[in-house]
Amino acid sequence: GDDWGWGGHGRGGGGDRGMADTIRVRLRGDSSTLLDDLGQRVAQYLAGVEGVIESEISGFDEVDELRLEPNEDLLGRLQVTGDTVARSISSAFAGSRLSQMRTRSGDLDITVGLDEEETDTVADLRLMRFPLTDSLDLPIEEIGELIAQEAPDDRHRRDRLANLSVSVRYSIDAKEQVIPRLEQALAAFSWPVGYQWDLGESWSGRWRNRASFGEGLYLSIFLVYLVLACLFESLRTPLVLMVTVLLAIPGVIWCLHIQGDHLDTPAAVGLILLCGIVVNNGIVLIDQVLRYVKSGMDPIIAIKNGARDRLRPILITALTTVLGLVPMAYATKMTVGPQFNTLGKTIIGGLSASTVLTLVVLPVLLSFFLSSKEPAIAPEETAPDPAM
Repeated sequence: GDDWGWGGHGRGGGGDRGMADTIRVRLRGDSSTLLDDLGQRVAQYLAGVEGVIESEISGFDEVDELRLEPNEDLLGRLQVTGDTVARSISSAFAGSRLSQMRTRSGDLDITVGLDEEETDTVADLRLMRFPLTDSLDLPIEEIGELIAQEAPDDRHRRDRLANLSVSVRYSIDAKEQVIPRLEQALAAFSWPVGYQWDLGESWSGRWRNRASFGEGLYLSIFLVYLVLACLFESLRTPLVLMVTVLLAIPGVIWCLHIQGDHLDTPAAVGLILLCGIVVNNGIVLIDQVLRYVKSGMDPIIAIKNGARDRLRPILITALTTVLGLVPMAYATKMTVGPQFNTLGKTIIGGLSASTVLTLVVLPVLLSFFLSSKEPAIAPEETAPDPAM
């Protein structure tokens, strides 16, 4: 008859997630048996690499599972199909979504299912009752027989080759050194003919994400420059403004590195957003200075007056933005979630540093920029006298 199974659990990933990261080394070869032995040797070999905390075969631990062999006679008398029993048990373990509840932090799903503590032991599971019809529910030991057995090996083949992963945990502080060491160690390992390795799809995906991030950052800078060039009808003035983007980098480094965070995907998104945020302070300042210069004011005096007049608006705008991002940067799971912390910290650090440095560096650059510009109209004293 039909049977249904519950898989057991292998070894967990452990703690120290803030101090360590994991990379999977994927092994491929013709024979699954030889690959098992090779994986054990590779795991022991990589454990000796400097900076590696531990190394072990991942994803294929020997575990047990429970298989239910239903009582076909009982199901026939009750006119219940195997699919009905399977759906009832699956719904109890996976949970059923009933509705949603609106909260301040967003909509929350209301799901009804079994408490994990209720299925800690096989004895508890045997006494659990599952609905078979609208008016009948039976304990699982009456529905069928629970049989413990070894879980099947779920190892898959790709391109007709068996695959095995070795999980390597390493210290985040030594990340830049560990990865090249792993590559050198794997390259120096004595591999049997027909067996190969790579750093896994997750690591390849990281490099693809980095490349995509770089393209997005360059495109963002170019688009900001394009808009500024149209706004000021100049190709030189936007170049001065783009310096404000560079001034944000020290703040990003401080806010992430000092607090023990790293440049992950949300932080990369924050960098792209910074390109369009930090230039606003420079736009406000340069626009006011150019207005004074066009009115005939001396460039140096125009810079002093423009910086003085725009100091308060620039500081207030930056302060309100920073304060608005504090909940995101230091949120918990009860609010927006810690996955967006680095996004908020990146913008806070970059905007804070850029605001302060813009008020110091940009006036200096403007003084050189305005003094190097050719006067559009020659002074009257150099014009020829028509009476002569």
